[in-house]
Amino acid sequence: MRKITTIKVEESVLNSAQAIGLNVSKYVETKLREFLKTQQVSVLGDVDLCGGPDLNRRTSTGTDLESVAFGQARQPPLNR
Repeated sequence: MRKITTIKVEESVLNSAQAIGLNVSKYVETKLREFLKTQQVSVLGDVDLCGGPDLNRRTSTGTDLESVAFGQARQPPLNR
């Protein structure tokens, strides 16, 4: 359900947005949703936006350190 609200926007900014055909209401709604996701706030109530903790807890990103280090290791010297 959508609700009518009022926001104040500088007239020149609003005119510029309308001149390029921007749907200001839809843009503001999209940006608000993006902001709320970054704040870990659910617009649906108590639904968690994050899928939960990573099951691979070796690193914060879940990257396997051994395979990353393998590509960066020095090659052994050539014995002739």
